[in-house]
Amino acid sequence: MSHKTLIIAILLALSLVLASCNPTGGATVDTSDCASMEGSAKDSCYSEKLECSKVESDTLRDSCVAELAVEADDLNVCDLIQKDSTKYYCQHQIAQLRADVEICDIIEDTYWQENCYYNYALNNNEAEFCALVDREEQNEECYKEIAAATNNAELCLELKDFVDADRCIMHIAKEVVDVEMCDLMSNSWNTDLCLLRMAQIGDNEELCDEIGFSAMQNDCYAFFEGDGNVTDERVLEENNEDTPTDDNSEEVL
Repeated sequence: MSHKTLIIAILLALSLVLASCNPTGGATVDTSDCASMEGSAKDSCYSEKLECSKVESDTLRDSCVAELAVEADDLNVCDLIQKDSTKYYCQHQIAQLRADVEICDIIEDTYWQENCYYNYALNNNEAEFCALVDREEQNEECYKEIAAATNNAELCLELKDFVDADRCIMHIAKEVVDVEMCDLMSNSWNTDLCLLRMAQIGDNEELCDEIGFSAMQNDCYAFFEGDGNVTDERVLEENNEDTPTDDNSEEVL
């Protein structure tokens, strides 16, 4: 236990003793604003002041100590907490405060450990830690958020659903106007749609020549001729002969 942690622990213990007695043997009079309160209001008051030893509720006292640990930036203070879940929360908070992923490694609870990796990954744009999050929704959200924050379209490929992945790629491609990202699309339909968007946004008519589906290519040419009104809500009619029949094809915006 560090010297600072030992001092905090001793102060907590001493304050418990001093709260109940004084040198003359009589009861100590608490002159703080909290003293006039009762029940949960009194506990909340002491907790807000981080006078954790005066909090009677075990649950609220643990929460108070967790906040005290964060305030002192002292990981070892988390060990003074009685309830495991609050202790793990405390460790999680210190890990984020310090941006120290190694603290996540010592958390002995799957929920809080994965949240620790998730938040560390997002706060520091380090996608490799997304792989340590097993919960699928949180795992994919991790990759998606960092992909958008760093404009790294290749991270979109970590998404299991091809529609979500292609939308992720399209969003980034439009942000940075990078035609090479269109090659990451899952099918030719979405690749062509990406090329169309790049042509429009980048004012590059030559990209129309690279579009394979004739109806979409015609829309591209029409756009530059001033006859087109192609927007991100564009949908080809189902009876168009060039509409793809591949079940894996779905338009992304």
